[in-house]
Amino acid sequence: MTIITSIVDWFDLTRGIAVAGLLLAVFNTLHNYRRDRRQELRRHPRLLPSLVNGFYRSDEASQGRIYALHVTVRNPSDTNNSISEAELTIRYKNAEHADITVRIPANSQKVEQLVATKDDILRIPIQIQAHNTVSGWLYFFVSFALIEGVLIEGYDLILVDTHGDVSRVAPNVMQEFRG
Repeated sequence: MTIITSIVDWFDLTRGIAVAGLLLAVFNTLHNYRRDRRQELRRHPRLLPSLVNGFYRSDEASQGRIYALHVTVRNPSDTNNSISEAELTIRYKNAEHADITVRIPANSQKVEQLVATKDDILRIPIQIQAHNTVSGWLYFFVSFALIEGVLIEGYDLILVDTHGDVSRVAPNVMQEFRG
């Protein structure tokens, strides 16, 4: 009987080791999958814009309004990226109460001639290295003919990266700059 008992004990011990090995393999597989998934998400290019400040100023000489938005854009991914387009959308209702959206591209030549300082202008396109941040002013010019006598309902700053991914920031308050 001792031989049979020792064989049964040995069989239980090997089964226990096999089950423990199986559980360890499953745990390691799940852990590696989660790690690889997090790593893959970090490689996916994305931009995280935030608005620092927003102003507008009417310019009678150029018959329009200049919008200035100070933005900070982070690239938290492991991949270099860049901003290829920047637009300001202005939503309003016209005299007939129709919803209108105007899209204005950033940094037109006309605006650069009208601003006092050119040091902090974000020139589009601009490259953003992995795990890096850029900050600066985006300028937009809107003719008075487009916005004369309308009630502006809201603004959106739209940034498009080189992969076609769109990031939006909605300025809640746009202050008029008088000076």
